[in-house]
Amino acid sequence: IEVLIIHPSKLPLDKGFSPVQNQVLRKQNLIHLSMFKASKKVDSGPICIRDTFYLKGHELSEEIRKKQADAIFKIILKYLNKFPNIKFEKQKGISTYNKKRNFLDNRLNINKSIKSQFNLLRIVDNENYPAHFKYKNNKYLIKIFREK
Repeated sequence: IEVLIIHPSKLPLDKGFSPVQNQVLRKQNLIHLSMFKASKKVDSGPICIRDTFYLKGHELSEEIRKKQADAIFKIILKYLNKFPNIKFEKQKGISTYNKKRNFLDNRLNINKSIKSQFNLLRIVDNENYPAHFKYKNNKYLIKIFREK
């Protein structure tokens, strides 16, 4: 049995946690996916299929996750259509790793503009990990929704 993983990055870049969120924070709109064979070292196995999805720059967390899910289904279908003629290639290049994001990573700076922090607002989870800030010894939560 082979265990395959789909990681939303152009491996060996963005190994580890929250690859899509970190790419959005770096103002990337073309998000890569890599399907690879599981190995003992995190996100380091040989790759068999790559694909991408595109963000326009206005999508919020739920919409980003929906596009990511659609891209994952697409890559699974590619795999199934190629099976059993699947070729794996060793990862090439310098690896980068993302640390696990936590609540403090969603802290807004009240001295910066909303525009300059919009990508952070795009990736927050309104219910579990909302954006927040402190002001006059009080903590405030910010939730973002787009009007439809």
